[in-house]
Amino acid sequence: MMKILKITIVFLVTFNMSAQDMDLPKGAVWHGIEYQLSKEKKMELLSDVNEDLFYYLKDNELLETNIKNFHFLDLNGDKILDFIYVGYAGGEQPSTIAFTQNEKGYFKRVFETIGVIYEVNNISLVEGGLIFKVVKNDECYDCLGVSNSITYLSNKSVFTEVERLNFTENTEIPKIIFRKQFKVINPKCYLRSKPVVDNDGTQPDVLFGNVVAEYGLGTQGYAFASKEDDTGLIWWFVAVKYNESIKAIFQEKKGYNLGWMSSRYLKE
Repeated sequence: MMKILKITIVFLVTFNMSAQDMDLPKGAVWHGIEYQLSKEKKMELLSDVNEDLFYYLKDNELLETNIKNFHFLDLNGDKILDFIYVGYAGGEQPSTIAFTQNEKGYFKRVFETIGVIYEVNNISLVEGGLIFKVVKNDECYDCLGVSNSITYLSNKSVFTEVERLNFTENTEIPKIIFRKQFKVINPKCYLRSKPVVDNDGTQPDVLFGNVVAEYGLGTQGYAFASKEDDTGLIWWFVAVKYNESIKAIFQEKKGYNLGWMSSRYLKE
């Protein structure tokens, strides 16, 4: 049953992005997911937690001012309050950290990743299942506006990565209208942030022009939309595995790079 659930969720969320996602990060909507607790109740529940996160927050007098970043919910279906913290935890980037609580009131860290949750949904009303997306800055040198979006499935407090997408804030994300599998039929094919040929200049978030990655003959990927430019050239919006790139702006070594490729170099 769990295998079927995972397959269903992957089908629903895979490449489920829209143009609005380029405004990341956004605050996730926790209504209907977290328990509505007062500030005082949250402080009471967290008062005796001895853990690195709390040493950082208390030493910097940030616990009370960041109490809104603690989201209490039942992660494992045992009817005991757990929580997810989304915010700074001592590193250069904010983090998402999950804790479960046992019957004796002891909180244990069960999950941590760099990045903030920008979308979260229940997959079960009573059994503690969540599907959520985290966005973080890509670690490429001096790359402002280059991001990785990671989708996780949480079930019974076990966290599984479902999907990882890499893109820049300048990447034009269209409405997804189809799904095609393709291969590159040219010795060289560029992945671009926009559906137009631009090879001039360099910026921190490109290799040159609007090129974010280069792929070679035989590379396979998925296409989800098309657009015709002013010259009549047809472009496909695609997702291509990072590890098939010859070179890329992204330093993330997992998942798919998003962008546009000329359809003349692709075969369905």
